[in-house]
This record gives sequence, C-alpha cells and structure tokens, in this order.
Amino acid sequence: MDFKEVYKRYFIIVLFILLIYLAFLLIKPFLIAIFTSFLLAYMLYPVYKWLNKVIRNGNIASALMLILVLVIIFLPMFFITKSLVSESSIILVKMDTVNWGFIDKYINADYVQSVSTKVVSFVIEGVSSFLLSVPFILLNILVMLFIMFFLFKSGDEIYGNISHYIPLNKKIKDKIVKEFRNTSKALVYGVIFVSILQGLFAGFGFYVLNLFGLTNIGAPFFLGVLTIIVAMIPFLGPTVVWVPVAIYELYIGDFTGAIILAIYCFVVLNLIFDGIVKNKFISDKTKIHPILVFLGIIGGISAFGFMGLFIGPVILGILRVVFESYFSS
Repeated sequence: MDFKEVYKRYFIIVLFILLIYLAFLLIKPFLIAIFTSFLLAYMLYPVYKWLNKVIRNGNIASALMLILVLVIIFLPMFFITKSLVSESSIILVKMDTVNWGFIDKYINADYVQSVSTKVVSFVIEGVSSFLLSVPFILLNILVMLFIMFFLFKSGDEIYGNISHYIPLNKKIKDKIVKEFRNTSKALVYGVIFVSILQGLFAGFGFYVLNLFGLTNIGAPFFLGVLTIIVAMIPFLGPTVVWVPVAIYELYIGDFTGAIILAIYCFVVLNLIFDGIVKNKFISDKTKIHPILVFLGIIGGISAFGFMGLFIGPVILGILRVVFESYFSS
C-alpha cells in the first residue's frame, strides 16, 4: 500500500472523528432534552400508533401527542412551583420556632436542625434556580418537542436507519432493544410512578391528619412533593421527610398524631412501596442485580443529573447484554 492510500485512509478516519467531536459539542447542551425526547417518544409510541390509526394522519397525530405531553407533564410544573414556594415558607417558620435542644439527649440536635434546614433550603433553591433558568428550560423543551414530533411521525423509519448502521447481528440488536425496553419501563414505572404514588399517599396522610387536628405541621403539598423527590434517590427515600415531621409533632406534644403518622408512613411508604413494590418491579423487569441498579442510578445522577436515573441503569443493562452476547458467541 503506497503513501497516498495510507494518507487517504487515515485522513478520512481523523476527519470523521473530528466531525463527531464537533457534532457532540453542538448537541452537548441539549443531551438531556434529546434523551428525554427519545424516552418519552418510546414510552408513548403505542398511544401514537393508536391515535394515528384513528386519525390516519401522521402530522396531526404527532402534533396531538405533543399537546398531550405539554398538558400532562409540563404545564403542571408551573403550578407545582408556585405551591412549593408558598408552602416551603410555612415549614421554615415552624422550624425556626422549634427548640431543638429537646432531642439532644437522644441525637445531636444541631445536626438534625442543620439537615432539616438544608433539605428545605435545597428545595427552595431548586425552585429559584428553576425560575431563573426558565429561558434555557423553554429552549430545551422546544428542542425536545421538535425531536419528539419526528420520532412519532417517522419512528419506525428512524429505528430502521439506526439499526442498519449498527455493526451487530440481528439477534444481539434485538436483545439490546429488549433490554432498553424492559429497563426503561421498569425505571419509569418502578421509580417515577411509584415515587409519585408515595408522594401522593404521603401528602394525603399529612392532609388528613391535619384535617382532623392530629398534626400541626401543615404544608401537605410541599411535603408530598418533597417525598416524591427523595423517593427517587436510593438510600434516602420518604424516611427523610416523615421522620423529622414525626419528631416535630412529638416536640409540640401531639403524641397521638406523631405515632399514627409514623406507623402510616412506615407501613405504606417504606414497607409496601419501597420494600416490596419498587424493588421487585425494578429487579424483576431489568434482570439486573440490585447492586448494579443502585450503581447505575447513583452514577447516572452524578454524571447526567436527574435524567441519570434512567441513563445509568440503561447503559449498564445494555453493557450486560453486549458482554453476555460477546462471550456466548
């Protein structure tokens, strides 16, 4: 092989790598939006297929799906943000009135006060950060909706083109798609859906106990949303929400309310949802060892933020399929 042939080959390789790197820099700010669009489009694609079968127009069906996504997912975020700001101030006022020395004989009161204040402040700062970054968020939502429109309309064609350029045999490709499907469903239903249920049950419990005068903490909506957030994080869970509330109720003398609250939250939120429903759903669907699920979620959050909840376990799941397929062949 002469010098020209070698130069030509390596020039094309270097140029290709450079273009890929530059393309990555271009889409880097929107990676989360891109992944979210693929995940939502994949999860909602059966709905689109049914809608398209009824309407018989891909453009209209795709547009209706985008409206559905906006109404169900994004519009409620603005109302939730407003309620979080108002109710979080209630919690901060109540925490300032507590004489944390009453639990000094059991645990470090300063530590409990510090952790409780940081949790509430974290939520407030998160909400404030969300409000300040609204323009960038709106841009990401626009990118996501744009991509979703074409994923709905031309999903089968796009999948066929991507599959065509993956240099693996059909059996391994099918395994990867199956792993992605199972892992995504397990994480969407096992993490998000179950965490939302935990938040709803927690908020309902706080509201009912307040309604009957058994507790005085108030802010059931804020505590419910906070439960949803921490329930998605491994080894945190709803305990970090309801235990401080129960301690506060003991402090102000509502012993009956504190005991009922603790029993209700421990049984419903921890035993049933965390101990049975969530763990079984994730482990059974993904067929991944719980340690890998945990590492995938923690590592994913560390590397990609909130969407790392899904990206991390999906990567480990696909890695397992490729690893097994390579050694089995």
